[in-house]
Amino acid sequence: MTSSIYQLLKPLFVLHLMFTYAFTQFSVDGEFSEPEYQLLASKLNNNSGFGPDVDVSSIYYATDGDNLYLGFECKVQNVPNGYNPKPDGVGVFLNFSSEIGSPAGTPLGFYTYYDYHFLNGGIETGWQNNYFKADFEVDYLFAIYSDGSPNTILLDAASNVSTNSDSVQTIAITDQLGTPVSGPYFDGVFSTNTIVFAYQQSTGSGSRRGAEIKIPFTEVNAAVYDQFQLFAVITGSIAFFSNVTIPGNVTNGNSGGNPDYNINLNSVDCGCPLPESPIGFGPYHTNLVPLGESRPVIRTTPMNTLDFGEGYIGYLDTLLMNVQNVGAEQLTVTEIQLSGEAFAIEQDTFSLVSGASQQIAVVFEPTAIQEYLGNLAISSNDTANPIVSITLVGSGLLPPEVFVDPDSMNISLLPGAAVTLSLHLDNTPGLGELNWRACVTNGDMMSTLTFTKNNYADWTLPENQDRITDNVWITRANSQGIFNFSTEPEYDYYQSPDDTEWSYGYSADLNPEDYAVWREAIYADPLGMINEPIAVHLISDDIYLDFVFHSWTSGGDGGGFSYTRTFPTPSWISLVQDSGNVAAGSSSDVDVLFDATGLEAGDHYANIVISSNDPDQPEIVVPIHLEVIGASDFYTATDTLDFGNVFINYPGTLTLIVENLGSEILLITDALVEPLEYQVEPSIAQIAPGEGVEFEIHLSPTTTGSYLGTLTFTTNDPDESSILITLMGEAFAPPVVNVFPDSLAEELFIEESSIQNLTISNTGLSELVFEIKAHAMNTMNPERNLHAPVLSNSPRYSWNEIKDITSLLAGKVTSRPQTSHSSKAGLQPGFQANREVRESWELLYTDPDEQELFIDIQNVYGNITSDELLFKLTSYQAWSDPQGNGVAVIYIDADQDINTGINTEDDGMGWFLGIDFAIMRTGFDGDGLFIWDESEGNLTWIDDLTTSIAEENSNEIIVGVNLAHFQEYTGISFAMMAGSYMVDEPDIVPDFQMGHIEYLFSPSWLIFDPENGSIEPGSSQEISVTFDATGMYGGEYFADIQVISNDPATPMVSIPAYFDVTGLPDIDLEIASLEFGILFVDYETRIDFEIFNVGTDSLIISSITSDNPAFNVSPASVELNYSESALIHVNISPSDAVEYSGMITIVSNDPDEAAIAIPVHATALIPPVIAVDATTVIFDMSTGLDLRDTLRISNTGGSDLTYNVHLQYQGMLRDAGGPDAFGYFWKDSDDPGGPQFEWIHDPDGIYLPLEDDGYFSGIPLGFNFDYYGDTFNTINFMYNGWLSFTSADSWYPSEIPAYGDSWSYNGAIAPFAGDLYPEYSPSYSTQGEAPNRTFIFEYYSSWCCGGPPFMSFEVIFYESTNRIRFQYQDLDGQTPVAIGIANSDNSTGLGNGGMDETYIDPSLVRDNYAIEFAQQIEWLSVQPSTGNVGVGRIGELELIVNAEGLEAGDHGAEIVISSNDPATPETIIPAILHVEPVGLEEEELLPDSYILSQNYPNPFNPSTHIAYGLPQLSDVHIVVYDILGRVRQEWNYPAQAQGWYDLEWNGTDLMGRQIGAGVYFAHLRAGGFNKTIKMLYMK
Repeated sequence: MTSSIYQLLKPLFVLHLMFTYAFTQFSVDGEFSEPEYQLLASKLNNNSGFGPDVDVSSIYYATDGDNLYLGFECKVQNVPNGYNPKPDGVGVFLNFSSEIGSPAGTPLGFYTYYDYHFLNGGIETGWQNNYFKADFEVDYLFAIYSDGSPNTILLDAASNVSTNSDSVQTIAITDQLGTPVSGPYFDGVFSTNTIVFAYQQSTGSGSRRGAEIKIPFTEVNAAVYDQFQLFAVITGSIAFFSNVTIPGNVTNGNSGGNPDYNINLNSVDCGCPLPESPIGFGPYHTNLVPLGESRPVIRTTPMNTLDFGEGYIGYLDTLLMNVQNVGAEQLTVTEIQLSGEAFAIEQDTFSLVSGASQQIAVVFEPTAIQEYLGNLAISSNDTANPIVSITLVGSGLLPPEVFVDPDSMNISLLPGAAVTLSLHLDNTPGLGELNWRACVTNGDMMSTLTFTKNNYADWTLPENQDRITDNVWITRANSQGIFNFSTEPEYDYYQSPDDTEWSYGYSADLNPEDYAVWREAIYADPLGMINEPIAVHLISDDIYLDFVFHSWTSGGDGGGFSYTRTFPTPSWISLVQDSGNVAAGSSSDVDVLFDATGLEAGDHYANIVISSNDPDQPEIVVPIHLEVIGASDFYTATDTLDFGNVFINYPGTLTLIVENLGSEILLITDALVEPLEYQVEPSIAQIAPGEGVEFEIHLSPTTTGSYLGTLTFTTNDPDESSILITLMGEAFAPPVVNVFPDSLAEELFIEESSIQNLTISNTGLSELVFEIKAHAMNTMNPERNLHAPVLSNSPRYSWNEIKDITSLLAGKVTSRPQTSHSSKAGLQPGFQANREVRESWELLYTDPDEQELFIDIQNVYGNITSDELLFKLTSYQAWSDPQGNGVAVIYIDADQDINTGINTEDDGMGWFLGIDFAIMRTGFDGDGLFIWDESEGNLTWIDDLTTSIAEENSNEIIVGVNLAHFQEYTGISFAMMAGSYMVDEPDIVPDFQMGHIEYLFSPSWLIFDPENGSIEPGSSQEISVTFDATGMYGGEYFADIQVISNDPATPMVSIPAYFDVTGLPDIDLEIASLEFGILFVDYETRIDFEIFNVGTDSLIISSITSDNPAFNVSPASVELNYSESALIHVNISPSDAVEYSGMITIVSNDPDEAAIAIPVHATALIPPVIAVDATTVIFDMSTGLDLRDTLRISNTGGSDLTYNVHLQYQGMLRDAGGPDAFGYFWKDSDDPGGPQFEWIHDPDGIYLPLEDDGYFSGIPLGFNFDYYGDTFNTINFMYNGWLSFTSADSWYPSEIPAYGDSWSYNGAIAPFAGDLYPEYSPSYSTQGEAPNRTFIFEYYSSWCCGGPPFMSFEVIFYESTNRIRFQYQDLDGQTPVAIGIANSDNSTGLGNGGMDETYIDPSLVRDNYAIEFAQQIEWLSVQPSTGNVGVGRIGELELIVNAEGLEAGDHGAEIVISSNDPATPETIIPAILHVEPVGLEEEELLPDSYILSQNYPNPFNPSTHIAYGLPQLSDVHIVVYDILGRVRQEWNYPAQAQGWYDLEWNGTDLMGRQIGAGVYFAHLRAGGFNKTIKMLYMK
């Protein structure tokens, strides 16, 4: 083959192979040295593949008459060390002229998450790249590759590459030593053990070593006279298939545009324009070339038998026989002979050029019921096969003849009506059995619908939703996948679109088990859906549809997509039978049910398609037209109204609701009642469809007796023009109620009870029915002064927060405070949450059924016990998880005044409440009772819940709070929200603008027996009224007793009740004596003690006095109600150094302890005076060294000095955030002395595969790393922008620390958490030498699912200092969802979820930015930490410094000395440590860049050091400016050599004068480098 032919064929290996008949015994051993092997092609360009010799340099072929041998001189990359999930390999594409394969332009590229080569996509995820296409037909694909182990090579094969079917098979696995292996191990693409494969590593061009494959002709339907084409390509180790065609790609390596056959599949490396069309592009596409001898070759299809099957007598059946010349010379058919009854042909002789074909029509016409056999003999000039014989078979049957009556159906129905009609199938004239099948199809104008949602269209609008049914509305936001807007507000990775399941293919060809969730069904590749048939099952509707997607916008660029789909089968028509048989001469009926329920008025169309074996009419279509007639539809829930008992002269009223269930306006032209004692309003009405009108019917009897009547409506309802409602009632003379006495009063001591009588009499003429209730009226003395609850340390919520259930559960609920607090009056200890509640309940409110809500409240009950206010909430459905699915917040207006508390009318709630309290029940920490704090403007926690019950699989929640908080109220008004942390929309009770619920309290001290009953005319009933003071406190109580009856004139009688309860005061003190201990002269000291009233009535303390005037007592008197307490203050300011003693006397009305005496004692001394010999301590040392110093404490006072020392660390003396609870700080490149951005890229790092929303666990760091008190040597990597030592998850936290998020986010280390997509493979590496190694993780990502924008950032872990640094190279203006670090249980950390000093704003990050995290090292210790110094003595403190692990720079701490010196109780000594680097060899210390370090010490007095480094010979100019920009000092050093320099400045200006205290700036200019540092001079 000449070079000119090579230039013509270029990358496509069109193998002009002359199969030889030299039957050499071939040895498949990876070395194709047999002389029969011919060189097909050599590499045409200088492309280097993917590494040294990782390429295909030549391709050889040979044949022995039965097999094709292929040899690929190549070297396949394997990875004996390290980690590479997808080693490079060789892909081979084959086309045999006798095979039918994937047409030119078929997508060929597969990619999977976890598999090692591109062919396995068909079995696993099936990701196809729609742009990787061949410009010739492809029958088979081979992949030669390594699995990453040093001694293994694999051969895989695929067919049917245009589908996702199971068409991929592992053929053989062998070594690299030439060992032949037969495969596959089971039938698949090829038959078992028919392919032989061997491999020896190529040693270079001409070695004739590499991959050798033996392929039998029979396995590829080929023969020696066939033709084939071949194309080979190198596959990239980490590349997706790029948007290229083969052949036709031109790589960077060929400036002359010479095409490569070993295409680089990584699109990043392809820097050239690509062909627009994959087919027929210029010289890259050539015709097949004959491979065999130069003769004609005949091939028929079918090859052996032409089977007509069953044919009907008297009817012709024609089949086509294809004759093709697959040889090189012209084929001449010289004769066609036909034998056999009932067969005929009309074909004569013909000739075919090479590659041409001719069809022969064979006719079968049976004349009897029998089997027929014939033969077709074709003679030609094909010397190898001169006569081709084809067997003809068929059988004769009598035909059926079907008639369908009627041939169309037109039906008119009212809405909601149904009817069954019949189709008559008649086979009377037929001679054979009729086999039929029927189905219903959509009969509207269009059989399909095309839907388009444009980029950035508002997906919440109906026009941008495909509302297929009421349950399924398909749409898409500006990114991510499609979802069902009818049931879900946004895309859900795991289930969207909700209520649907999907599968590739047509619905008619699939089984139920073939369907899956959309993302799984499409293999997470939306672009792969384009132009592919997809079936969809609408689950709730049980409807199957077929879709074809036309477009899909990826990468968050607007969310556009379009598809065409079929219509749902009409639901209003159904066939009772859909298939059957009808004997000859018989007929059958098919019932068809029409149901207009739920249909709108108008025309509806469908088709009944009847398919049969009638040869003249194989398919009959019966058009169906259903007209739903618009009409009104009168409806009432009852046909009888029973007024029951009605009193004369007192009309009774009932309401009747009339609804219009039709589609047209319902006109009620008359509403007539009889007799005259009945009246109706209104008498006429007009009711729109779907609406209703209330009619009030009144019965006004004038005499006793029965009243039977009718209500007649006259309407335009076509079915019910006149509707009759029966009316009935019984009239009686009314009862008359009287109650005696008209008030009740009682006085009792606590624990006593008494009974009084209340007489109810009936002076009327019919039975009196009554019920007795009581409501509290002012149960507390208005002068009582309750202690306010302690609020300072309690969790607080704004109104917007506490009314938003979702935010309450999103990590915002804080644990309840652990501090003690005073309680309201009546608070009893010992209540336990989740205790059983046995008391009776009062139904307060019933909420309507709102079926669309996840938690839907049904009933609200109230209950008051002696110590609790309880609420019970029941829902229409149970919840499975009460911990988070039974959430309720009750908003209480205790004083029933909308102008106090939170006015809900201001934000449109429509509750008309002024919220004073809120009860929160979430199942998490933070539950309890909250009170409105007017001064702070928020709701603040004041008490735990006393009861909290929410059992699994229950529909009931019970919550209770201490009744003492509400004892001053006679009732409350309230509203509530209930819901779940799983959904956004809570149930609002009552609904918006529906007002509130009222709950009037019943006094527990009143008991009635009986509570209800009936009294005959002229009779009376004695009611026992019990006043019970058990468990009460002394005071006055009021109630309103209400007798409610059926007396129409006086339906309620009120009887005031007064109860005076006398209790016993009981004084209790927490101390028996007061001891001040040692005091100091002229210094005032105070001791407080608390007096409690543990009795049941007011405690009056008339006097509190001291018999020693040195002790001053206040207050002098106090009055305490039950359960209250008061603080008493005792002050002393001694004037002399002596002992003081006295007695404090408390006089009260406690009957048992009228006077209590408390001894009091104090000792006064001359105070000590502390002095420390230093005001600041400065240390200067190198890292890792120890240093010691001494502080001296002297006592110049008159008594012994006692002291205690502790340390407070300030971290690096520069701006920083933190610390968190564990002592971690953060600093960034904006801070003076902070980390400087310096991107580190390791091209030899270990790359992870491209994967969306995944993670890798157990990645080795290469060293031990200390993090929040634990040591780790492996880490987990998450593709969504975070890492963790302790957890792994495919999603990402929304904040760091993730207080309320899943435990899966524990210990997050998040440089850029969010829904990311890896544009390029992330990588990691360990660099440096112990103990100063670093571990680096590099991200190259975009937002899901594909960019732009693109972001590159990295995380660095430092071995010696356990620091963590985030670096951001290029963010394209993007900010993370979450950033920061957290410990293993998310209880502390630094990040966007932190508060105050631990908060990090995600918007800080930007290009060329760095942020670093480190734990404070305790570098200073003091010994001893406590001690005494006698009068006139000196004590010493040893200061020990250990700088190990500290960074170079300045570190700050405070030495805090607490002492008993009353004038100076705390002395603070600043300590500053300046750390220099550990000494290295001189050549190692030389800087490679300009550096100006922070001065040390800083602050300074009188001198400081300014250190800088020069990477080369430079002129140096250093200037010191004051805050006004004036030059105060400067230095010039011409031609300073490379090295480190330390300039000491003594704090003087240019005139030699000492500078003043303040801020100064030192500026260094050298070699084009400029930098300024800030310095602080202190006096």
